[in-house]
Amino acid sequence: MSHIAKTLAILAVASLLGAVPAVAALPEASAAGTCSVAGKERKLGASYVTKLSTRRVTCADARSFSRLYHRCRRDHGGIKGRCPRVRGFSCSERRYNKIDISYDSDVLCTRGTQRIRQTYTQLT
Repeated sequence: MSHIAKTLAILAVASLLGAVPAVAALPEASAAGTCSVAGKERKLGASYVTKLSTRRVTCADARSFSRLYHRCRRDHGGIKGRCPRVRGFSCSERRYNKIDISYDSDVLCTRGTQRIRQTYTQLT
């Protein structure tokens, strides 16, 4: 094998090995952190979902979960309802800034090591 052929073969193997860790890291990177809700604030179930963050859950699943959570809330008491469990997640909610026409809320839902946290404003 010529020197050029050996060098090209080594470079090809090195580039493949270098690509594997980058590909393997992609799902983890997308499965934790703050999820963008820009342009979707009013489509996630509450009047406005202002913040959505996750741990060990993808952002797409968290957005879907948010819609299910708010549907469950409405099914259990209307817009002031609560939903303690959704899709195997146990949820706790803290409401604040309560006035006659709206309230804000922080919600934390957990299932094992998975976490979905959302902040929303509900107009009453």
